[in-house]
Amino acid sequence: MSDYKEYRDDERRPRVFTEDTRRRHDSSGHMWTGLFLLVIGAIALAKSFGVPVPRWLFSWQMLLIAIGFLIGLKKGFRDGGWFVPVIIGTAFLLNEFFLDGQLRKHIWPIALIVIGLLFLLRARGNNWRICREEKNG
Repeated sequence: MSDYKEYRDDERRPRVFTEDTRRRHDSSGHMWTGLFLLVIGAIALAKSFGVPVPRWLFSWQMLLIAIGFLIGLKKGFRDGGWFVPVIIGTAFLLNEFFLDGQLRKHIWPIALIVIGLLFLLRARGNNWRICREEKNG
């Protein structure tokens, strides 16, 4: 029980970021943003030269998905905030370009699959956390 109390006390203690850790964190975010813009620019340039690029690649749905992944990369996929734009963008992208507006017919099976995946991923995350605690404890 005391180990858990010490763990909680450590989690409540404010984290101190040195200038070096801030600089590394900021440069990592800039790297991903720069890479994202580089890839988008390269695809847009290829499209301007007449290379066939799928129409869905430059849609608002894809932008929403990309923003979600950028948020996830910047935060190390630690929280679920990145997942919301990815799911919303994916649902609208599938509906408009691949299901021809028939998403309503497929929404419940897709919702069940997504919920099942969330349960599996959450269970796996907890098992890893328990395994680490046993190894460190």
